[in-house]
Amino acid sequence: MKKNGFNIIFYGMLFVLINLPVNGFDIFPDFIGYILFAIGYEKLKNKSIYFERVRKFIWLLILISFVAFYRAAYMQTPDMSRIVPEILLAVITFVFIMLNFYNLFKGIRDMADKKGCLDISAEADKRWKQIVILNVMALLLVIVIFIPVINILYILALAVFSIYMAVKMMKLIKRCSKDLVEENER
Repeated sequence: MKKNGFNIIFYGMLFVLINLPVNGFDIFPDFIGYILFAIGYEKLKNKSIYFERVRKFIWLLILISFVAFYRAAYMQTPDMSRIVPEILLAVITFVFIMLNFYNLFKGIRDMADKKGCLDISAEADKRWKQIVILNVMALLLVIVIFIPVINILYILALAVFSIYMAVKMMKLIKRCSKDLVEENER
């Protein structure tokens, strides 16, 4: 079976969304997922300007996530003297992850609009808005973590919403693979 861009992005998303450490080693490293995103975007670059745009910086996200993977695998104890660079790296990573998902969902919307698949277009918009909400919720965790009892409920709600979003995003990508890609490209 020939892999279209969305099928490749689907597998990339699995690597990015699943964090399964075994003896401190993530067996689904994010950088492999982002490499798959880059390959998928390469196959889709002529379908939407958003896929063309995201190709320009996805390689920076690959590099950043590779550095994070390497550090997590080989640095055993946190070094408090490096807290400012760690926070800066986290902010940069966050920005590139958001840019990646923004362009992914806008590219899906663009392709869906061109094909007249308005339900897919609307769902792509909805998923993007939910990604923003999920990330705002994650940022608010810094404040909520200090409120007893509410912090546990908040973390549970965040976990449930994260799983819900992962499943919905994966379903959308599979649907795009089926409905937005021509037969000869599958």
